[in-house]
Amino acid sequence: GVKDFASMMLADHGSSSDKLKAAAQAQQLTVPAAMMPQHQALLDELRSATDNFDEVYARQQVAAHEQALQLMRAYPGGATGAA
Repeated sequence: GVKDFASMMLADHGSSSDKLKAAAQAQQLTVPAAMMPQHQALLDELRSATDNFDEVYARQQVAAHEQALQLMRAYPGGATGAA
């Protein structure tokens, strides 16, 4: 169900985050140790969801992906820097 999917996404994003941290550190960039307050609030909302976990997760995911799409569309010419 949705919780199983969420768990899979958590594992996948955790792996991606670890790779991103390593790349940032290789470039001598500082990676924040804690989540931004708005992201912590979303996580807290998910953790407190009981019967409506599926609804809360879906709503948050749609909003996050819409925000990511807006950022990509607003960025002229794509990302710069070595991959």
